[in-house]
Amino acid sequence: ICQGELQINQSIVPITIRRLLPNASVQSK
Repeated sequence: ICQGELQINQSIVPITIRRLLPNASVQSK
């Protein structure tokens, strides 16, 4: 169960960052 939660968190974290800071992701590229 813990491993599954970690995988889900890893997939959600980058998505939240992109939603919160879409400009930052564009500038980094």
